[in-house]
Amino acid sequence: MKNIFRYLKNTRLLLLVIPFISSAQLVIPHGYTMLTKSPANGKPMEQRFLDFDGDGEEDTALIVENNLEFSAYKFMLYVSSLNKTYEVDLICLQETSIYPVPIKLRKNVLEFGYYEDGTATFGRFIKLRFQPKNNQIQVIGYDVSYKASPTYYIDKSYNLLTGKYTVKGTTYDTSNKVKVEEYLGDNDFFKNAVFIENLNESMIIDLDDVGSTFE
Repeated sequence: MKNIFRYLKNTRLLLLVIPFISSAQLVIPHGYTMLTKSPANGKPMEQRFLDFDGDGEEDTALIVENNLEFSAYKFMLYVSSLNKTYEVDLICLQETSIYPVPIKLRKNVLEFGYYEDGTATFGRFIKLRFQPKNNQIQVIGYDVSYKASPTYYIDKSYNLLTGKYTVKGTTYDTSNKVKVEEYLGDNDFFKNAVFIENLNESMIIDLDDVGSTFE
């Protein structure tokens, strides 16, 4: 009986320790803390635990906030097979506040996103997937949404695997009638050519510009 209690006690302790061990490789940079609540919608900002690279071990994704610099955030991703942590600054082109939203996970595709402050409510949403052929993290989707005017909204979605994009314009008139126009296009320049390391300000500007002819 004593052996059983000892076994149960040790098992309980092990279960408590495992989550800390599995995420121990991700080290948050000095001056940053994990963001626990979205400043955009108040929803919980949780760590995402997943087997992102398919090696059977746990990987970790989260958003961190700079404690000293106002409205400065990073998306962080630890990949076990590479024993590496990636950091992506959430870039604001308008030099205003930004508001991260919770990380999404679907079929081993991670999506992180955020809004820029202002009346346009400009949002960017970036989809990532592990590419086993070259052991890289590929940007496979880039979506943008914003309010072009009080009655006109733009939603743009760019598939970087196919090079195809859609631009949807939605108009709301004074009688609450909705008119939707959708435009389709191709841009092969960034097709299968953007990886997590490329997500700097210059790349964000270029990706924002895809499909701008129809906006």
